[in-house]
Amino acid sequence: MSDSTFLSMYKASLYPVPLDPEKQDSICPHHRNKLPSLLDLACEKIVLDSGVTLRSLDVVPVSVYYNLMLAALALGRDRAIEVLVSRWPWRVLSLARLAPPLFGSVRALYDEAYVKEHMRRGIKFTTCLAHTFVECLKKRTATKLQYLDLTGYPTAEVIVNYLSSHVLLVSNEIHQKKIISMYNEVAQHLPDNQRNNYEFDTTIPDNTYIVSLDACIQSQDMEFCRALKTSSDNACQFRLQPQRLDLSCVGMARICVMLEQVNPQHLSALCLKFNALHNDVLPVLVPAITPFTRLTCLDLGCNDLRVTLCAEAAATLAGMLKSLPALERLDLSNNAMRGRIEVLLSGLQRPLKFLRLCACLLSPDDLAYLADSHHANEGLEEIDLSENGLSSCYGSVSQLLTAVAPRVAVLELENCRLLETQLEELFETTLPTLQSLRYLNVCRNKALSGTLLMSQAATLAATPVLTAVKLSYPLECYLLEGGDVDAAMDRFQSVVSAMLHSLAQKFDKLPVELVMECS
Repeated sequence: MSDSTFLSMYKASLYPVPLDPEKQDSICPHHRNKLPSLLDLACEKIVLDSGVTLRSLDVVPVSVYYNLMLAALALGRDRAIEVLVSRWPWRVLSLARLAPPLFGSVRALYDEAYVKEHMRRGIKFTTCLAHTFVECLKKRTATKLQYLDLTGYPTAEVIVNYLSSHVLLVSNEIHQKKIISMYNEVAQHLPDNQRNNYEFDTTIPDNTYIVSLDACIQSQDMEFCRALKTSSDNACQFRLQPQRLDLSCVGMARICVMLEQVNPQHLSALCLKFNALHNDVLPVLVPAITPFTRLTCLDLGCNDLRVTLCAEAAATLAGMLKSLPALERLDLSNNAMRGRIEVLLSGLQRPLKFLRLCACLLSPDDLAYLADSHHANEGLEEIDLSENGLSSCYGSVSQLLTAVAPRVAVLELENCRLLETQLEELFETTLPTLQSLRYLNVCRNKALSGTLLMSQAATLAATPVLTAVKLSYPLECYLLEGGDVDAAMDRFQSVVSAMLHSLAQKFDKLPVELVMECS
């Protein structure tokens, strides 16, 4: 699978969207929506020329280095970045202190172009810093940098393999250096005319260097696995530490081999999508995952786990989830979980903040459990129940939404076959109680009519922090005899958008963005 395919199928499991704009600002103080300061403007001018950048480092305070690196990354000035890395005055360089969070809004949940743009920006940052760091080490520059932290942003597989090759190269050099040292020690006892003292130059200086990263591995190449095994050796001078790991489409065998080499103390997020995992592999998969007690995110979506009719498989999977005390984000979508949600989730020590159960064939009992669970009453901020037939158990859905009302910020009920009366109740009764809701997705519910949507525009506009709502074009747009369907769709969207903008002025808030999709 190509990196571009990975970008298009992103669904927010590994990289959360910011639900609190004020908290987002505190994460990255260098990136706020404000006018640039004189310092920022000066740094942007300095990094345009690498020679000027080099000369400026002799006179500016070290506190300005971060501002210079920030400007160089934002403008893509590779030569200036190389100069800054070569003269970096600290042992650690963290990308998260330089760049804004990967995603800055809930647009990541519905705007594919936005996702691709920001993922590519993150890949550009990690590529530039990783390559520059290695090249500076090979040139033996005077940098003090020993720990490069790229976590929080995706690292392309080609760069992961580039770093892996250098880990293996440095490891081989260490072994060769030992052999040469042993030979020279023995050769000291030979006569001068028979003695040859060999010297060996290593690729990087004699020190320990670590790169912490988020790795996306989607090929059959095992070079990264060999590099991780080598990194576990304390004698290795160049090491990789994955914090987020995406192993989509690699197969069960490679998953187990890879996880054996990962240090459980560092891994916080794991994605195993599209691996055709089924019940029979659980006895092997579960022991491979349970050591990772620091996992906060686990994505098992889009596999073939069918625990509905297999109590043993459900118990095995539940035991694994129970063994992950830090777990906060869980994706079980597109697996058959009907009737087993209580078994799977009741043993979790910490309430989940993120839960995706899309296309899991949920039953009324599953919804009833969720409504009364500690997850709903204490934790859930993001819920996706899309692609489940919920019309027959909407009472439990309503109870669940009542339980999560104080906290839920993302609610997705796409294609849940809800009836018009249920949608009306959702808009009129439930929505006003969801005071923290920022994104609502109820598209592809066939009962959505134009009359209903227009009548609820005021409710949508009045929801305090609602940023975007995703709807389907109503049936009326498709029933025009001899009419232009595309024109009808455009007309409907423009009318509803105008209503939302007009109502936003009335409520003195930002307008709700209307996202439309075909049924």
